[in-house]
Amino acid sequence: MRSIVLALLLTVCTLWAFAEDKVFNADFRHRPPQLVVGENSNFSGPLKDILEEAAARIGFTVKWRDAPFKRSLEDVKNGKVDIVPRYRKNKEREVFTNYLGPIGYQLRETRFVALTGREDIIQSYDDLQKYSVGIKRGTSYYKQFNDDKQLNKKEVVDDAQIVKMLQGKRFDVAVIIDEGAFLDAAKKAGFTSWSYTPFKHVQKLPNYYGMSKTSPNASAYNELNSALQDMAKSGRVAEAYQKFDVEPPVQ
Repeated sequence: MRSIVLALLLTVCTLWAFAEDKVFNADFRHRPPQLVVGENSNFSGPLKDILEEAAARIGFTVKWRDAPFKRSLEDVKNGKVDIVPRYRKNKEREVFTNYLGPIGYQLRETRFVALTGREDIIQSYDDLQKYSVGIKRGTSYYKQFNDDKQLNKKEVVDDAQIVKMLQGKRFDVAVIIDEGAFLDAAKKAGFTSWSYTPFKHVQKLPNYYGMSKTSPNASAYNELNSALQDMAKSGRVAEAYQKFDVEPPVQ
């Protein structure tokens, strides 16, 4: 009898350990309204709910970590993190990334901001060559801007530093692709003396999650990608966005 009980306990423990192993490690960063870090570091937003539902459909849970994108990108390379939402596609990243989705497409404005009273200095793309431009390290904006070696780009780590450096006149203009994150940082700093420049760049972008090719869970890529695409086709992605009063991506 004792041996039977021990055998049953061993089986339960083995199954529990197996279930525990089915976890995607995913990185979170404050990018409202799609990803929001709230009070007490609570995570919310449509991209969180969408990934968790897709993962559950294939028997996984998701463990989230708050991390700056530069760290996330490095850990996708080395397989320490499985999945990163809001992940832009480019040739460099394709070497170590499998792309999940896209779950839809969104019109994305790349805006430029300057101190109020100086916003008219950037009327066109060519005007950027005359001034120093603040950018976030590791961020992909759009091809022309990314590839332009003639621009005087000054790197910072996050939107809080964008605000600080712009206030301190450490650069003339800053490029903004995550408007919500910039507005949040400006509000926290009490920074109101900024304005958008007349020039902006508009593009239609696919909304991907990036999955590490060297992740221990890389073999689940096809199943997870199918689950996400099914959610997009069935309307579940749109429902997740509507739950948060956010305009869903177009299909």
